[in-house]
Amino acid sequence: MKNILIYGTSNKALRELPAILMSYTLIGFVDSDIQKQRRKLFGLPIYHFNDIQNLDFELIIICSEFSLEIEQTLKSLGITNFINSDDISNVQENAAEIEDYRQKLREKVVNIIPKIPLSTKHIENCQMLTDRKKLLELLPKNGMVAELGVAAGCFSSDILNYNKPKQLHLIDIWGSDRYNEGLLDNIKKIFVQEISSKKVLIHRKLSHHAALDFPDEFFDWVYIDTTHSYAQTKLELELYAPKIKSGGIIAGHDYIMGNWGKSFKYGVIEAVHEFCATHNYEFKYLTMDLSENQSFAIKKIGK
Repeated sequence: MKNILIYGTSNKALRELPAILMSYTLIGFVDSDIQKQRRKLFGLPIYHFNDIQNLDFELIIICSEFSLEIEQTLKSLGITNFINSDDISNVQENAAEIEDYRQKLREKVVNIIPKIPLSTKHIENCQMLTDRKKLLELLPKNGMVAELGVAAGCFSSDILNYNKPKQLHLIDIWGSDRYNEGLLDNIKKIFVQEISSKKVLIHRKLSHHAALDFPDEFFDWVYIDTTHSYAQTKLELELYAPKIKSGGIIAGHDYIMGNWGKSFKYGVIEAVHEFCATHNYEFKYLTMDLSENQSFAIKKIGK
C-alpha cells in the first residue's frame, strides 16, 4: 500500500479516515494551521505544509472543505502527487458504507431506550431557571447532600458556597483516564478543611455501590452527573429515591439528547421521564443553560 499524508484534520478527514486506512498506509497529517505543527493525531505527527518537501511519501490525499486552496498551496510548492478524497471512488464507497453502519448502530441505541410520555401532572408545577447556579439557590440549604459524579469538584465547590450543606457526600470512582486519581488528590487538597471537619465525605465507589452506604430518608437532595446513559441513570434514580427525605429532591445534569461533538446518545431524558411516570414524581425545576448542559430537579407529587 502507498505511504500517504492526509491534508486536513477536521471533520471531513476524521470521517473518511477509516475508509482511507483500508487502502493506504498513513504516515502523518498536514494542516495549514501552524499552531497544530508538532502535535499528534492518533499517534501520528501533524506537519505544516512548509515541511512536506522534506518528507518521504508517495501521495497526499486532501480531506478538507478547502480543497481548492490546498491544491493551490501544493502546486506553489511544486508538489503534484496529490488527489482529492472526493475523487477516490473506493474511499467514498467505503466511507458511505461505514457511515451507514454507524447510523444503524445509532438508531439501534436510540430505539432500545423506552420512551415513556409524561402527563400534565408531571410538569404543571415546573419552574424554568436560567442556569444551574439559579437551581442551587433554590435547593435546600443546610441539608444532607450527595453529588454523584464529582470529577474535579468544581460543582462541589458551588454546592458548598451556595447551599452550606450540613454534609456533602462526594461519590465518584475516579478510575478512568479522564476522571483519574489526580483529580481526587486535588479535591482532597481543595477541601482539606471540610474533609477534616467531616462536612465533606468522599466515597470512592461506583454510584450504585455507594447507595448501600446510606439509610433511607437520609438526604435532602442529591445531584446526579455520572455516565448519562439510560441504564445507569435509571438505576441511580431507583436506588437513591428511597434515600431522599419526604419532600426532598432528586436533581441531575445533562438533561439533553446527547453529546453532539462525540456523537454519543444520552439517556437521561428517557430515564427521568420513565421514573416520573412510574413513581409519581413531578418536575420542580428545569434549567435553560447555554454554557452548561441543562439540569433537572424532580420531587414526589404531593410531598
